[in-house]
Amino acid sequence: MNFRSPSVALLVLLAGLLLCQISCARAPVSGVPPELIDVWVTDNEKYADRFFTIRGTTLTFGTGEDTSETYIVTSVERVPFVGDSLYTVEYVNSEGDPYRFSFFFRRGDRDREQVDEIRLRNQRYIPWVRRR
Repeated sequence: MNFRSPSVALLVLLAGLLLCQISCARAPVSGVPPELIDVWVTDNEKYADRFFTIRGTTLTFGTGEDTSETYIVTSVERVPFVGDSLYTVEYVNSEGDPYRFSFFFRRGDRDREQVDEIRLRNQRYIPWVRRR
C-alpha cells in the first residue's frame, strides 16, 4: 500500500477512526443506570393495562389484568445515539432462560413537566413515560 497518496492515507485514517468508534461505543453498564429506574407506562390504548418497572436488579412486566412477571437483570448495555441511547437489558427467568429487552431512552428538557421517555426498539412510535 502506498501511504504517500493523500486519498489512501485519508481512507486508512477514517477506517481506523470508525473501528475505534465501534469498539468504544458499546459500553456495558454495571447495574441499572439510575435514569432508567422507575415504573414506565404509556397512554396508548392497546397497552392501557400494561407497564414495566426497572429496578436495580429486577425487571417487571405488567401483563394485564393486575398480573405481572418479574425477572433478574444480568447485564445492561448502552449504545449512544444522537439525542438518545439504545439500552439492552439482559435478564433471566426463574429457570435461568436468557432474554433481552431493547429500548431507546431520551432525557428531555428540564423546563417541561414530564420529558424522559422510553421507546421500545421494535415500537419506536409508542412513547413510555414515568408513572405519575
